[in-house]
Amino acid sequence: MSGFYTLSVESRLSVSHVLAGCSPCDQLHGHTWRIRAEWVFSSLDEGGMGVDFRLLKDVLRDVVVGRYDHRHLNDIQPFDRIPPTAENFAKEIFTLLKNEFDPGPRGRLARVELWEGPEAFAAYQE
Repeated sequence: MSGFYTLSVESRLSVSHVLAGCSPCDQLHGHTWRIRAEWVFSSLDEGGMGVDFRLLKDVLRDVVVGRYDHRHLNDIQPFDRIPPTAENFAKEIFTLLKNEFDPGPRGRLARVELWEGPEAFAAYQE
């Protein structure tokens, strides 16, 4: 099996939501979510990097934090139609990042973790 390189960046955002039918989460509440996005690379570029960490941080900030920070998830697509659970939120973040940033033929988005607190997270990967 060939080796690969994993590059990971994190950011935080504050988001509220309501989870219908899930007491006490069926009341308006919020989290300071921690997002970790991981990309894997089969090889490095001429400079010895998969990609510059600054680029990954910018993508996470622009694509995810800029869209959701200090917002109410239930008011934002697709969460106006589907439950804004950590699981669904992690998958949506993965989809947004995958669609907005292509690291080229050497790399791909591998996983998104969404921590709703220090002891609980949901992850999505394809």
